[in-house]
Amino acid sequence: ASIVWNGSSGGIDLSIYDYSRRSEYRELIRNKYSITDDEFVFGFVGRITKDKGINELLEAFSKLKRLDWKQSSPNIQIGDIVYIYVSKPVMAILFECKVTKVNLDRIEIDDSEFVVNGENYLTYPLHMELEFIKKYNDELTMNILSLHGVKGRIQSTRKVCPELENYLSTIE
Repeated sequence: ASIVWNGSSGGIDLSIYDYSRRSEYRELIRNKYSITDDEFVFGFVGRITKDKGINELLEAFSKLKRLDWKQSSPNIQIGDIVYIYVSKPVMAILFECKVTKVNLDRIEIDDSEFVVNGENYLTYPLHMELEFIKKYNDELTMNILSLHGVKGRIQSTRKVCPELENYLSTIE
């Protein structure tokens, strides 16, 4: 499953959320948006901007090629493609990555020199490993994404629509 990822390696304080109610939240959201149980959904709340470590992310991928990343869903699978969308002022997909490991209960790659605001990063319950595939320049701006099926602003993680997936496959 290809997804657009809007997140950061530093994350947010999860102590304000009641993780024990996730089944209830899951059912409410699936009912609200008419999503069946067999449809894959990936959710994430957050943003990644220059002040949240985009430069560090660039450096990390150039140095390490693989990074540990918070995994906010147990449904991510090895081989999934993750597109990292960077919000204002960039407003474009900058990275394509492949998931190489999932459901890690601890950090395996020492990428600590690149972590921004990482007080919750080490204690996050689930991690995955992302392998850098490609860095995009300015070709995947929000305007281009909307021409290829993306509706509205990207404020959370979403599945890549077939039209965008076809377009992404044509970019070298």
